Amino acid sequence: MKHKKRSRLWIYFSIIVFVMMSITVIIMGSIVYLLYHLELIDGSIIDDRFIRNPFPLALLSSIMIGTIVYSFVARVVLRPIVMIGKAANDVAKGNLDIRVEEKSHIEEISEFVKNFNSMLHEISCIESLRKDFIDNVSHEFRTPISAINGYATLLQDKNLPEDERDEYIRFIIESSKQLSILSDNILKLSKLENQEIVMDKKNYRLDEQIREIILLLELKWSKKNIDLQINLEKIIFYGNKENLSLVWLNLIDNAIKFTPNDGRIEIRLFKDDKKTVFEVEDTGRGIDKSDIHRIFEKYFQGDRTRKETGNGLGLALVLRIVNMCEGRIDVQSTPGSGSKFTVSLPGEDR
Repeated sequence: MKHKKRSRLWIYFSIIVFVMMSITVIIMGSIVYLLYHLELIDGSIIDDRFIRNPFPLALLSSIMIGTIVYSFVARVVLRPIVMIGKAANDVAKGNLDIRVEEKSHIEEISEFVKNFNSMLHEISCIESLRKDFIDNVSHEFRTPISAINGYATLLQDKNLPEDERDEYIRFIIESSKQLSILSDNILKLSKLENQEIVMDKKNYRLDEQIREIILLLELKWSKKNIDLQINLEKIIFYGNKENLSLVWLNLIDNAIKFTPNDGRIEIRLFKDDKKTVFEVEDTGRGIDKSDIHRIFEKYFQGDRTRKETGNGLGLALVLRIVNMCEGRIDVQSTPGSGSKFTVSLPGEDR
């Protein structure tokens, strides 16, 4: 198939040359013939036999004009290729924001330029991901790394009591888990921020996915003796299963995290007109009015003096995925009475 496309390009150029030559031969032949019969050409200047048969003159003239015209056409046709060469040189110098204009009447060239721009976009996304990761590592990783270093230093004391030793080991394990979760979330969020189109969509049971996540978090909510009220309609949804699992996981995990012992969490899934609606409502401490408009910002954690802390990336990840699905997320919260998160996603199964 690719061989055929390359051949078509050469055929296109061959047709251009043939057509231009044919047109110029006809035009020049007609002009010379007309001028001769109107006696506007002096026979003393040009051999009479040559004039009576104007085709040699027409051929020579057509070659000259055809060459000029073809050079102009070739310059227009090959202009995108020249621009790609210049763009590649700029990329080699570190400029990843450059793009080549995709306008071309030739399908193969237009596709070539489009693929080149797509390649530049992917390279730019990877570079952005790398820079974002490095910037955030230096800022957010400092605390758990310092904790690991500090507790590991304390463990070098051979006279350390056994209970303290176990406690320090537990702190090191928790800090290492925090580092792992943080790095994973940074990578996921950076990747999604540089992705415009949702890929790998398929039909799947959305209610079953949410049930699996609830079971995954069973140890957390059962430990706090939380009363879970679950009402999930059977819904076949068309979307990226892996991305959406992060939405339900973060929202339900947050509800469990901020709900006190013996509290209550309601999880609902239903159809509203043509939209799929997910709700999670808890009886936790709620969100302050001054913080509610910032909870989706990266690394925002509200009141850090509280026991329940995270890395401030979960809700930013949720918002990005919902936006990519052209959906919406709403928050209702009253300090001291709990919070309610509502996710509305458009579209039906396919």
